[in-house]
Amino acid sequence: MKLTNKDLIINVPLEGAPKSKKDLFELIANKLIDKKFIKDKNELINGFLKREEQGSTGMVEGFAIPHTINKEIVEPKVVILRLKKPLSNEKYSSLDGKEITTIISIIVPQNGRNDHLSILSSLSGKLANKEFAAQFIKGSIPKLVDLVNNIEQDKKQETNQHEHNSKTFNIVAVTSCPTGIAHTYMAAESLEEAAKKLGISIKVETQGQTVQNILTQQEINDAEFIILGIDREIEMNRFSGKSVFKTGTKPIIKDATKIINQMINKEVEITQIATQVAGGSSVDLAKGAGELSFENFGKRSWKAVMNGVSYMLPFVIFGGIFLALSFLIDINNAGADNFGSGSAVASWFNGIGGLSMGLMVPVLTAYTMYALIGRQGLLPGFIIGFIAAGSGPAFTDIFNLYGENAIPNWLYDIQPGYAGTVPSSGFIGGIAGAFLAVSIIIPISWGLDKLPKSLRGVKQILLLPLLGTGAVVVVFWFINIPLIYLTWGLLGGLSLMSNTPSLIWLLCLMLAMMMAIDMGGPINKTAYVFGITSLSWAGGSLGTGVGGANEGYSIYMAAVMAGGMVPPLSLAIATMFGRNKLWDQQDVEAGYSNWIMGASFITEGAIPFASKYPKQVMPSVITGSAIAGLIVGIFSVSIAAPHGGIFVFPLLNTSIGSINAGTGVSIGTGIVFYLIAISAGSLTAAGMIYWLRLKEVTKRPIANPAKT
Repeated sequence: MKLTNKDLIINVPLEGAPKSKKDLFELIANKLIDKKFIKDKNELINGFLKREEQGSTGMVEGFAIPHTINKEIVEPKVVILRLKKPLSNEKYSSLDGKEITTIISIIVPQNGRNDHLSILSSLSGKLANKEFAAQFIKGSIPKLVDLVNNIEQDKKQETNQHEHNSKTFNIVAVTSCPTGIAHTYMAAESLEEAAKKLGISIKVETQGQTVQNILTQQEINDAEFIILGIDREIEMNRFSGKSVFKTGTKPIIKDATKIINQMINKEVEITQIATQVAGGSSVDLAKGAGELSFENFGKRSWKAVMNGVSYMLPFVIFGGIFLALSFLIDINNAGADNFGSGSAVASWFNGIGGLSMGLMVPVLTAYTMYALIGRQGLLPGFIIGFIAAGSGPAFTDIFNLYGENAIPNWLYDIQPGYAGTVPSSGFIGGIAGAFLAVSIIIPISWGLDKLPKSLRGVKQILLLPLLGTGAVVVVFWFINIPLIYLTWGLLGGLSLMSNTPSLIWLLCLMLAMMMAIDMGGPINKTAYVFGITSLSWAGGSLGTGVGGANEGYSIYMAAVMAGGMVPPLSLAIATMFGRNKLWDQQDVEAGYSNWIMGASFITEGAIPFASKYPKQVMPSVITGSAIAGLIVGIFSVSIAAPHGGIFVFPLLNTSIGSINAGTGVSIGTGIVFYLIAISAGSLTAAGMIYWLRLKEVTKRPIANPAKT
């Protein structure tokens, strides 16, 4: 794909010179909308302005690189403006204080960032090279077109060169800016150019929208100097025991040679990263590891919980489906006390599934802590997670800390409806325990930093795990008791809902709506975690409204799954109509894949449409999901699996009326009711989407309509 052409390179005369940043962005937007590369110029202008609020994109030597990723962009493009009348530093601040004369504007569509972002990032990096940049000031228009459009080929050559020149580096560095497009790569290029002039070998890892040129642990260990040019927090554990110089991307872009010389001559403050366990890896970058610090703790907290949830989900899905299969295999034993383990085969599936489900809370707790404080969070996280879970097929005897031979043994006997079982605080205890543990371990770590240097080497591998985890376990054992009561209160609330039909319908409606609100985001994940939790609480004393007569079935999980299936299915239906008027070719192709995604309960299939047409898609899918959830609640449809879509439909159930839950009749009726719920929600949402798109297209036709 050509990133620019002669029509997108503009020499702006004096009489047309912009007077402000906003005027400049409007000039760019007018050109792009005229060529049909964007659909809404105001959205684009706002995107540029929001990026400028994070920090000016004015660089050095009269350059500025405004950039944005925006849902209204049709395809990635580069627009170049050369101003006869410069913008002053007051109107468009630059790193060196010079007036802005050359604008290189980069736009990327929100649903196509992975395809083209690396090429555009490479362009940003090359602009840090003064010889390359000078051609944008003096070069002819055809020359500029070639420079930009050959970026991909140049990038491949550089990558091949790098692969054949692997060695030990004098300096290793990491660059990263908030948006990960321009400053990240310009800083990297500046460091590489400066090192080349100084005769120093260097490798720079760029943490932009993706992590590129990743440093290995060996390269970090062997380097003489480490430079971190970062404008946001990154994972630090792999630099354990090393001395690093931390700065921002802008000082590096302004004068990388000065930065390198200052570090070599020890003229800047060097940070010693606390010694950690040896053997860290750059693979941790993809896993959200944290560090032993309270810095930005509030901002990191929700992301840490989501990190824990992401690690937990495979255990839940695997365990839930294996448990569900045990019920399916043992269907002839429905209604019996040992339903799900009435035969050797069913018992095997039930045991393996239960083992996996028993790991849910420990994994959630451990990896929430891992995101907050790194590897030091894993040991205490797993242990307090098991304590919070209270029981599991393989762990009851080990972690029965409140049992009949423990203190306080009265907890063992008074749990309502669960007499004789090990008390647990579940997900609530796991998450609360994670934050409690972090608040204890970080201060202990600070105290251990004051030990003599001869003992610091054993801090991470012996002292902190021993003292930190020991303190956490003792404190959490007491704190967990009120958390157990809180969990019992929630169980009682679910039991109340199970006996109040209108509350069941309302909660099912709300959970299904939440699945559609942000489709894979925190609200969606919150609803999903609640559905999983209701699976583990279903049955027993909670009544038919929550789980039916058979342990392991949940009406709320069924509502969550229906709410998650509706958005992609509704878009698959909607894109079948009006293909030559309402949808472009990309939409139609995405519609085909959404049939599979919707059927498989993968809500994220609707995200590209929600990003591209938010005003039409969002209210429609939220309404459709709410209808599906409401019908699930009305007909008391439940399910024994946390994932799978149509592939786990044989595990559906209903306890409506006089039907005996767990029988062939209840399963068949449950499938029928569930199909009604999903069909009603999907068709309603599809109809709304079609109608709203029709209204929108009459105002502004789409750029590239699909051909039927």
